[in-house]
Amino acid sequence: MKSYNVRLIQIDWTGPYLLKILTIYAGRLSGESVPNESQRANEIDLAEKLLIYVHKPADNSKNLNNIPDQDLQDVHILNWESSRDLFPEISGLRWTTRLDSSNYEVYSLK
Repeated sequence: MKSYNVRLIQIDWTGPYLLKILTIYAGRLSGESVPNESQRANEIDLAEKLLIYVHKPADNSKNLNNIPDQDLQDVHILNWESSRDLFPEISGLRWTTRLDSSNYEVYSLK
């Protein structure tokens, strides 16, 4: 897993990514138990994939067909503070195929 400083150095900071207006917010992971380093890296990777998939699919078009649908189904991102351009809540359930085959009963008026 690459550290944030290594990953930030790899970004092309020209064009829309002007360094002078960059603000970085760090998130936290939560779950039923403390993950080991490998699990934590995987959770961060899945959260990043879902964030990019939802907010900037055109910037990541080469990976749109490689989104791990099954793995993302249980990812839930809450962005309660300083959300800026990000949605306050993102659910893998909404952005994957998990609910595609669900049958919903439509209310009928009597």
